[in-house]
Amino acid sequence: MSKPSHSQQELLERVYAALVVAFPDSNVEPFWREATGRFIKWLGGLPAPTSQLDMGLYLVELLCEYFDAATLKTDQNLIQIVLGSTLETNNYVDIGGTRYEVIRREIGDNFGVSYTLKNEKGEMLRHEFFD
Repeated sequence: MSKPSHSQQELLERVYAALVVAFPDSNVEPFWREATGRFIKWLGGLPAPTSQLDMGLYLVELLCEYFDAATLKTDQNLIQIVLGSTLETNNYVDIGGTRYEVIRREIGDNFGVSYTLKNEKGEMLRHEFFD
């Protein structure tokens, strides 16, 4: 098993810190070790480098096998760590000539980035995308 790069190690440290805060009454260490072992093995098996976003989303997917998924996927600290490089709330996108405001950003049901968007008429849509 290879050693994580500096950016991968930083991601692991930040996610671990968020996990401890999200589950203060749990002994997260044994589950964390198992999940990170699987994560590092996954990284070593990739044919090419992957994005920080993909790494974070996959790590959350692994952690959901050990911890409450609803808590993990809605924890704002964890969302900021994992989705930090993606379009944030209060920004706007144009889709098909219609301007939408990003009103919510979260880890989606399928471990993609899920956006809830709202146009000027108040119509809302939700879209999950994958890097």
